[in-house]
Amino acid sequence: MRVMEAYLLDFRDHPLSLLAERLGMAGVEARVIAGGVFNTLLASLYLSLTISLIITLPYFLYEIYKFAKPGLYPHEIALVRRYFALFTLLCSLGWAYAYLVVAPSRCQ
Repeated sequence: MRVMEAYLLDFRDHPLSLLAERLGMAGVEARVIAGGVFNTLLASLYLSLTISLIITLPYFLYEIYKFAKPGLYPHEIALVRRYFALFTLLCSLGWAYAYLVVAPSRCQ
């Protein structure tokens, strides 16, 4: 049972090691320290969920815009388009800043 548990629940290193390599910490071993059986699995799932939400947020908001577009006035559509472009640009700049500046400085 322990062998099967170790094989099936060994999610602790993969997402964290990929993130550590991208942050310039290739020689450092990233490891999740968890108190429960499923905590390492949950940490990997939360990390994967967070990354996927960050990547898909602009597309998700675009889908909401497409849904609401038939009910908007023409001047509201122009306003939403302008702010959507600004939102996408600012989110991308914020994520790039966090990934390239803040995260490496916190990992030193």
